[in-house]
Amino acid sequence: MLRATAMPLDRKDIIHLFRFIDWLLVLPADLEVETLRQIVELEGATPMPYVTSIERLAREEGKAEGKAEGLREGLLEAIDLGLELRFGKEALRVRPRVHGIAELDRLRRLKAALVRAESFAEFESLLGSS
Repeated sequence: MLRATAMPLDRKDIIHLFRFIDWLLVLPADLEVETLRQIVELEGATPMPYVTSIERLAREEGKAEGKAEGLREGLLEAIDLGLELRFGKEALRVRPRVHGIAELDRLRRLKAALVRAESFAEFESLLGSS
């Protein structure tokens, strides 16, 4: 004698089962609409997989790191553009020194200094002391 064992169905199995039942059973239009509404409601109520506190913290840390890196890249682009516009292409020789700076606050100060510096030499001296 064969005994059926209850095995959990994954999403793919459920979709195949639904298609089979839908193929076998033809519903009146009003019941078809109601069935679709209930399916959408049921799918919306399906619980999301549990995310542990460590996973949440790691995700937030990753977002913060990504945001900081994006900000850093934006500051570096602004400084590069400012150097070229204010002092010409030859000013880009300090680019490797600027791009070696990891601290966002220091990059912000250098970006602001581009506006205030009277000369490239002044900016370069700020680069050494920022």
